Amino acid sequence: MSLISSLVSRVSTVAVREEMQAQLQRSQSTLSALQRQLSTGVRLRVPSDDLPAATRGMQLQRLLEQKEQMGVNLREATAFLDVTDAALSDSGDLLARARGFAVQAIDSGTDATQREAIALELESIVQRFLQLANTKFQGRYLFAGSDPTVLPYEDLGGRIVYRGNEKSLRTIADFESLIDTNVAGADVFGGLSQEVRPDSDYNPVLRESTLLSELRGGLGVELGSVRISDGSQSSTVDLSSAATVGDVARLLADGAPPGRELTVDITPSGLMLQLDAAGGGNLTVTEVDGGRTAEQLGILEETGTGTDPLVGADINPRLRWTTPIRDILGVKARALLRSPGRHNDIAIEANDVGAAANGYAIQLVNDGLLQAAPGLNPGNEYAVFEPAPVAARAALTLSGSADDLVLTATTPGTSANGVTIELVAAPLGGDLATASYDAANKKMTITIDDADQTTVGTLVAAINAQGMFTATADPSMGEAYNPTQVVSAADAGSVQGYTGNSGGDGNTFFVHVSPLGSKSQDVVNALNSLPDFNSRFTAQLAALDETTPSL
Repeated sequence: MSLISSLVSRVSTVAVREEMQAQLQRSQSTLSALQRQLSTGVRLRVPSDDLPAATRGMQLQRLLEQKEQMGVNLREATAFLDVTDAALSDSGDLLARARGFAVQAIDSGTDATQREAIALELESIVQRFLQLANTKFQGRYLFAGSDPTVLPYEDLGGRIVYRGNEKSLRTIADFESLIDTNVAGADVFGGLSQEVRPDSDYNPVLRESTLLSELRGGLGVELGSVRISDGSQSSTVDLSSAATVGDVARLLADGAPPGRELTVDITPSGLMLQLDAAGGGNLTVTEVDGGRTAEQLGILEETGTGTDPLVGADINPRLRWTTPIRDILGVKARALLRSPGRHNDIAIEANDVGAAANGYAIQLVNDGLLQAAPGLNPGNEYAVFEPAPVAARAALTLSGSADDLVLTATTPGTSANGVTIELVAAPLGGDLATASYDAANKKMTITIDDADQTTVGTLVAAINAQGMFTATADPSMGEAYNPTQVVSAADAGSVQGYTGNSGGDGNTFFVHVSPLGSKSQDVVNALNSLPDFNSRFTAQLAALDETTPSL
């Protein structure tokens, strides 16, 4: 048989006793803890009693506290929203009342007194709206946006301004859930306008004083020379010394091709060049030595415009903070009153922007052509405004003592301007006269008897019968009209009338001048002293043409 050994260790009595005592202490401690739990109802006195359970308990406690705070948040939000809802409800009622008053006000049966009463009611409604918009609850303005300490709406003498913003206050309603607790006044009552964006290119009006460095949006102009030609003659104009648009215009005008006159105007957006029509030709403006000056000034024209104006491109002056508002709010009507020769042009500009000043005309009238009496002396020029068309007229001053006449066109307007009235004699055989009109040459020929038989009355009848003009007596020399006065045949060939520029369309300013010494400054003074003119326009000597001698 086999033998199996048995290894049995020996434990001392002391060790056994100590182990039993420790076991009894643990049991006693467990029993004591159970008794405490039973008596207090508290399972965990300190976290070490059960660490995992303590951790779970603390998490639940924090969750309960958060939920409790969310409940508080919701109750407060509900209170604020209830007050907001009440204010909005009252606002809706006010709006309905206001609409009712508005419908009543536009009713044809409502008289002025009733409308005044309605206006007062609407004013009170507006004030009530203001009170509702400024509703305050628990120290907080309801419609101020995200800053409840700001008064939302302020009445500035009838103009109500919104001081709040477009944001709202928010609170935590649940985990990862925020809700608005108010509504911004701008969303309910209004107060913030839409963003203003310009829909136009606000280029300043181009002026003589505009710096070249301001052109092309501030890029400026590369100054050099340009070549001006009429097709047969040409000239090279050096613009390197120019600083302003006015400098360029003067240099161009002074640099016309030999024997030609070049007019340079400054329009609201660019330059306009034109050769004198009498010389014909084909106006071109080209670069010199590969420069870009003409192009950048907007006047490059290689094909040519004939005798028509060369209208330059927009050269886009730069808009600055210091640009006068008047220069960007529109264009004022402009005109240039030209006289033959240099240094005598007059610039006319409307006082206000817009089209209201369009369609007016200015005409210079030789005062000495209108009557037998001498015309005005230089320095006594005057202007008159005629809103309706005015007929052209001319004096026919005969040598007799009672036979001076004024011929007035039967059709008002400019059609009879520039008509020459000529007196001729022929053997008519008695008190006879004839009148004929050559429309192609704008000449009226009046024929009298060459034997001194024609009387003034017969002459007047012949003129009136022709129909172009009506003849009447001219009392300017103090003579009494005598229709039986004989018209001297010696007047034939020496007596002549001319209507000049005396007729005009409606809305014309007529400036009466003397061809013997009136100056452009005299015309400026006459225009600016006329109320009908200075209430609409301002006249001054053209800066590009400088001061003026006689017209």
